[in-house]
Amino acid sequence: MMSPKVVNTLFVSYILSILFCHATCTSSSTFDEFSFLTDDLYSGEFAIDSNQWSSSKNAHEDAIPINTTEEIVNRWMSKYKIPGVVVGVSVKGKEVWSEGFGFIDIENHVPATPNAHWRLASISKSLTTSLVGKLLEEGKLEWDKPIYNYLKPSVFPVKTWKGKAVNITLRQVMSHTAGLRVTDVPYDYDRIFYDRKNVTQVLDQFKNEPLLSEPGTQFNYSNYGFQVVGAIIESVMSETYESAITKVFKSIGLTETFPEQYQKIYHNKARYYEKNKTSNDVHNCQIWDDLWIQGMWYPAGGIMSTAGDLLKFGNVMINSFKGRSQGGFLKQSTVKQLWTPKIKMDFSKNSQYGKRKVLSINYQPIICHSSS
Repeated sequence: MMSPKVVNTLFVSYILSILFCHATCTSSSTFDEFSFLTDDLYSGEFAIDSNQWSSSKNAHEDAIPINTTEEIVNRWMSKYKIPGVVVGVSVKGKEVWSEGFGFIDIENHVPATPNAHWRLASISKSLTTSLVGKLLEEGKLEWDKPIYNYLKPSVFPVKTWKGKAVNITLRQVMSHTAGLRVTDVPYDYDRIFYDRKNVTQVLDQFKNEPLLSEPGTQFNYSNYGFQVVGAIIESVMSETYESAITKVFKSIGLTETFPEQYQKIYHNKARYYEKNKTSNDVHNCQIWDDLWIQGMWYPAGGIMSTAGDLLKFGNVMINSFKGRSQGGFLKQSTVKQLWTPKIKMDFSKNSQYGKRKVLSINYQPIICHSSS
């Protein structure tokens, strides 16, 4: 795997205040929209040379890339009718620019600012992965042990394929090759939203479903898979995932990152919108906003954060990847394992999946995870 040069010099954190519900995703791919932004950032007319960015906010040379990035973001928002965006840029471990565009609440004209809180959705998987990395280093987990070593049959029964019992490993679950299915929206909602006390209890709703494919043979993106990972974490740590991941956030300085709880009031929290399939107009989500608060679905998609905290997290992982004891969290060898591609994904010829996504643009790998 090539060294992720782009990530080492230019870490861009952007989060959208629009929720593309399942029906909208079918006709308008969020991956295409992500590609539109990244293509403009790294190639073409508005390409940004990462070497132009200075490590000082006040340096004059910052003006050129900031201005071009503002133009790109505004054009992107206009094309896809994005209500609000926050962009953050960190260079050599320092945040050099963070700015909000548009609104996090259209009706009340609440502007998007760098301190706005957003649901990370599937970006939460990257945070979960960092905790798994630490447990691997402590010897509490192993990549290729059957997950049944960590989960009792009553929690997750032994699966079969073509009538024969098969093993499923942690490596397969985290690279989405375990044969587990993705969430079916809105069908699954009548089973998701119960008063769960921990992540392990969430497994009840799908633990008896058949596999989609033989483990290790096909890529099937699975939110359920990362719930299994969360249950494994609870098993080996003898505490809830919520408690364990909160300790990780505290240890690496993520002060604005937390598992979302329905009852709590969060200041500067983005509201969510959807686009009409016919008119393409933006309007309030119907009941999706409330339903999307997935109690105990933290490992797969239930974390909230800010752009600034995501920059901190990115820098922690980069420091770990570079083997820096100061500012890191994991060993260099651990991060290399997490970032090594395991399987080619069908929806993009340039994308592969390790324990998070590896996207190649202009032959420079970018370590990332998208969400919707």
